[in-house]
Amino acid sequence: MATSNIPLCVDLDGTLIQSDLLMESALKLLYKNPLNVFRFVAWIAWGNAHVKRQIAKRIHIDATCLPYNIEFLDWMRKASKGRGLVLCTASDQLLADAVATHVGGFQLILGSDGIHNLSGINKGLALRERFGERGFDSTGNGRKDMAVRKHARRAVIVKSACRLADTAGRVCEVEQILAKTHSQ
Repeated sequence: MATSNIPLCVDLDGTLIQSDLLMESALKLLYKNPLNVFRFVAWIAWGNAHVKRQIAKRIHIDATCLPYNIEFLDWMRKASKGRGLVLCTASDQLLADAVATHVGGFQLILGSDGIHNLSGINKGLALRERFGERGFDSTGNGRKDMAVRKHARRAVIVKSACRLADTAGRVCEVEQILAKTHSQ
């Protein structure tokens, strides 16, 4: 299958941006009112996806001010020419949509929806179901992304740790390793 037929599935936290959108949004909500910590405790009983959705409904993240990984963003724009670009993240869909709108170029945005937490195994299975086994290339920065890589055709590792690339190389072809750089 030609590369142009293979979508490039992009992770958000720690890959497209340097930080974690859940942490950014939770801290923003706590800054608004520290008593929101009690809401967090109640929301946790309903699971991670519920926590993410409840926070996302109560805050506004300015996607223009996030710490983007400039090297990765440049690489992604070049690598996505002529192929589908998918933002696939464990972050809540409401926040992922804002980031995707700001960055541009995404044909599909998949995120946690308040019920399903699109992280790790769930993300890997969702991408496999949508694109087929080895029917997509993935980007990511951590061990949780191994659950995605094992279904991917190729992986781009956004981290300088050789051990992570070696582990990823056991389940799919590692196309490239990009070091993290700070936004400008």
